[in-house]
Amino acid sequence: MLYRAHDRGGPIDHVAVMHGGAPDIDEFLELIAPRFPRASLRSGHCGAVIGTHGAPEIIGASWIDRPET
Repeated sequence: MLYRAHDRGGPIDHVAVMHGGAPDIDEFLELIAPRFPRASLRSGHCGAVIGTHGAPEIIGASWIDRPET
């Protein structure tokens, strides 16, 4: 979905990636780095509520579309 949002042509202001101890988080960040460099996004750990519903090694991404002017 993140790539589709980017590909549809709308600019993206912020990207955040969260995970629940995923062993492949660095691989995921490298995968999206050509479009979303690590220096431009926020990353962190999921809390207990998301971890409970999403599974132990979940990776999630969220973004904010830039408003049209």
